[in-house]
Amino acid sequence: MHEILSFDRRKCKVLNGPTATGQQCPEGWTVYTKPGPTFKGAPGLSTDMLYLTNIDHHDALGLGRDVLLAGDFNADSFFVVMPQNGRMQTLTLRVPYPLGFSARHAAGRIDDPGAGWKGRGIWSSYSMYTPWHQEGGKGTRPKVVKFQVRPSPVAK
Repeated sequence: MHEILSFDRRKCKVLNGPTATGQQCPEGWTVYTKPGPTFKGAPGLSTDMLYLTNIDHHDALGLGRDVLLAGDFNADSFFVVMPQNGRMQTLTLRVPYPLGFSARHAAGRIDDPGAGWKGRGIWSSYSMYTPWHQEGGKGTRPKVVKFQVRPSPVAK
């Protein structure tokens, strides 16, 4: 399974002193597992591979500051870990078929801070080494995709 790990030292019971053995603090770790398909006969082995990890420090996507985005190399999505109501939640941002998408990198951009969700977004390319294997075949070039999150599905 592919996971994102988070470590919070504040959760550690022993930080120093004679009982601090130098061992890692197991209570400080939180694991976020990416849902998705697994190999036949190996339920713990995901077919997806999380590739570069990006942090949206400036809320360019609209999900909040310091949201983590992990590109999924073998799928058409970004795996997102974000704070929500005091807890971390996960979300999958997907590019619909038939476009195809292999996330490589994400770059946030806020063009108009006063325009709400319309003035901001995350851009990503699927600059894979063999773009002709994507939909379209020989001659297909890498593309750039823009992700925007509306406050509601009917927001204009």
